[in-house]
Amino acid sequence: MKKYEFTGETLLDFKGVVLNRIRALKDFGNVKAGDIGGWIEKEENLSHRGNCWVYDEAKVREEACVTENAEVRGDSEIFGKAIVHENSKIYENAKVYEDSEVYGDAVVHGNAVVYGKAKVCVNAEVYNYAEIYDRAWVCGNSKVYDYSKIYGNSEVYGDSKIYGNSKICGNSKVYDYAEIYANAVIQGTAEIFKYTKIGNDALIESSRDYVFMGPVGRKNRVVEAFKTPNGIMVNVGCFYGGIEEFEDKVKATHGTNKYGIEYLSFAELLRKRFNIKIPQNGRTRCLGESNN
Repeated sequence: MKKYEFTGETLLDFKGVVLNRIRALKDFGNVKAGDIGGWIEKEENLSHRGNCWVYDEAKVREEACVTENAEVRGDSEIFGKAIVHENSKIYENAKVYEDSEVYGDAVVHGNAVVYGKAKVCVNAEVYNYAEIYDRAWVCGNSKVYDYSKIYGNSEVYGDSKIYGNSKICGNSKVYDYAEIYANAVIQGTAEIFKYTKIGNDALIESSRDYVFMGPVGRKNRVVEAFKTPNGIMVNVGCFYGGIEEFEDKVKATHGTNKYGIEYLSFAELLRKRFNIKIPQNGRTRCLGESNN
C-alpha cells in the first residue's frame, strides 16, 4: 500500500520543474493519515517504505531520493542524484545535491550545503553556512559549522570540531577530539588528532607542521605551535605570537622557575624542529651556524 498521494497542488520551481504537494494516506512514524507534506517531483523521490517523509516546504526533485527513516524539513532542498537515507535529518535551509549522500543519524541544517560526491554520516552534524563537497567525508560525532569548508579527499571524524572560516582539504584528516577554527587551513597529507587545537592563520600541509606539548605550566595548559604564512606561531592560554615573543613573555612572567623552564624547553624544541634562526649579538643565525 502506498503511504502518500499527490494532493493536486503543484509548484513550479526556479528550474521550471513541476513539484507536487504530498499527503499521507496512513499513519507511520510521527506522520498521521491526512497530514500534508512538502514537495516532490515524482514518486521516485520519496520511498513508500519506512518512515521517511518530506515535511513543510521542503523540496525533493530530479533523481534525488529520500528513503528509510530520513526526514527532510523546513525549506531544505534535495536534488541532483543525492541520497538521504537511514535516520538522517535535513532541515531549515540546507541543501544536499549532485551525487552526495547523507545517512546514519547525521544532521544537516541551517544554510549548510553538501554536494559533489561528499558523504555525511553516522552522528555528524553540519550547520550554519558550512560546505562539504568533492569527495570529502564527515562522519563519527564530528561537527562542522560557521563558514567552514571540507573538500578534496579530506576526512573529518571522531569527535572533532571544525568551525570559523577554516578549511580542510587535499588528503588531510582531522579526527579524535581535534578542533580546527578561525582561518586555519589543513591540507596536503596532514593528520590532526587527539586533543589538538589549531586556529588563527595556521597553514598545515603535513603532520610535521605543528607541535604541541602538555600539560605544562602552573595551569597545566597545552602549548601549541604551527606554521602560518607569517612563520611559526605559538598559542597557549591568552598568548598568540612568534617564538621570540613567546620566550620574552615566559621570561617576564616566570623567570627561571620550573614553569619558565618548561615553556622555554618547548621554544628550544621548536627552533630545532623548524630550524628557526635564533638571536645572537644583535643578529640572528640558523642552528648549526658557526660562531666564528
